[in-house]
Amino acid sequence: MINISNEIKFEIDNVNDFINQLREKSIVLIGGYKEKTVRYDNADSSLEREGKFIRVRSGIKNVVSIKEKINNCDNDDDNFLKRNDIEVEVSDIKKIQYILEQIGLHKTFTMEKYRLKWKYNDDVELNLDELPFGVFLEIHGNEKDVLEASKDLGLNVKNAKKGTYWDIFEEFKNKNNINSSIKNIEFGEGYSYKIAR
Repeated sequence: MINISNEIKFEIDNVNDFINQLREKSIVLIGGYKEKTVRYDNADSSLEREGKFIRVRSGIKNVVSIKEKINNCDNDDDNFLKRNDIEVEVSDIKKIQYILEQIGLHKTFTMEKYRLKWKYNDDVELNLDELPFGVFLEIHGNEKDVLEASKDLGLNVKNAKKGTYWDIFEEFKNKNNINSSIKNIEFGEGYSYKIAR
């Protein structure tokens, strides 16, 4: 079954205050875990050009997924990231990676993040994600519910971050004069997580 993924992202500056706000609102913490995502593509990056992203993700569960851009959904006035999203849980991540490589796909990017998953209500999910370049909140649900949750949490939709974490990483590198050839989003050795305390 194809799900349409609606999400909006906000950068969170004061993490402790924000987590305390979620607790005060009795928003339910589902759990925390480290995720590693590896993106696959053809050697000529043709899937990315077509707006298709094949990913293998390990963390709370192992999944292989494809996300596809939805036509006419990359409107500059719209802060939502909308994708067709199909994922399948797999028992052995190494086997699925082997299969993808045997049919000619190549690892292109790797991303690590630490995620706290919260249940805002029956229709909205919150993911507080720490990456090496910042902490971000993803709000998932239908547009109306996501906008209401954003307002309730004191977040202005005009300040939402557009795009994927890879897009945001590219902006971060440009802004901070970081070598543009660095493609992977990975924690350095000895990194101390802010949201896992």
